[in-house]
Amino acid sequence: MSKRVEHEVELGVIIGKKAKNVSVRKAKEHIYGYTVFLDITARDLQMRQRKKGCRGA
Repeated sequence: MSKRVEHEVELGVIIGKKAKNVSVRKAKEHIYGYTVFLDITARDLQMRQRKKGCRGA
């Protein structure tokens, strides 16, 4: 269906507790874990939807 599929590997950080205005020094205290994401996007289909006014694409 798509002629332009792109993929990226991304690192996700899972936040374990609520935080606001946390210093860099204390940021690790709020991290629960990490995971890897694979982001696959059909760019041609995405652009077509954006031209139609769909912002979620």
